[in-house]
Amino acid sequence: MHLGSLRRLYTEKGHKRMAKCDFLDYRGGILSGGYYCMKKGDYIDKNTANSYCDNSLKYRDCPIYRGSSGSSGCYLTTACVEQKGLSDDCIELSVLREFRDGYIASLPNGNEEIMEYYKTAPQVVRAINQRDDADGIYETLYNETITPCVEMIQGDRKEEAYIAYKQMVEEMKDLYW
Repeated sequence: MHLGSLRRLYTEKGHKRMAKCDFLDYRGGILSGGYYCMKKGDYIDKNTANSYCDNSLKYRDCPIYRGSSGSSGCYLTTACVEQKGLSDDCIELSVLREFRDGYIASLPNGNEEIMEYYKTAPQVVRAINQRDDADGIYETLYNETITPCVEMIQGDRKEEAYIAYKQMVEEMKDLYW
C-alpha cells in the first residue's frame, strides 16, 4: 500500500489528517512490513518513523528530511518555503499535496509517478541549489508552474493541471537530473 492510499484510508475512517512527511511510505504486509523513507531510499526504524515522519510537524526536524542542504528534497516545497518564504502548510502546498494524494494517486500509474518524483526530486534540488541562478529557477517554478497549477486545481481543471505538472517534472528531470 502506498502513502497516498494510507492517507486516504486514514482520512476515510474519520480521523483528522495530521501533517506527515511526504517521503514516508509503509511497504510490505501487516506482519512483515516496514517504514520506508523515499528520500533516503531505504527502510527506517519504527522509532524514527514515530519521532519524525508520523508526528505532526516534527518531520521538519528530521535530519533525513532536511538533508545536508537544508532543503526538503522537494523542489515544489523549496520554491514555496525557501524561495517565497511561505509556510510548509501554505495553501499552495496544501492544494498540491491533496491533488497528489487524491487525483494523481487515483490514476492508473499515479503511485508510480509519485514514487518517481520522490526518487528524482532530491537530486534535482541539489543540482539547482549548486547553481548561481537557483533563486531565479525557484521563482520561475513558483510563477510559471505552482501558481497556475493551483489555480487550475481550484478551478476543477484537474486534467489540465496534471498535464502541466507532468511537463514540469519531465523538464526538471531533463535539465537538472
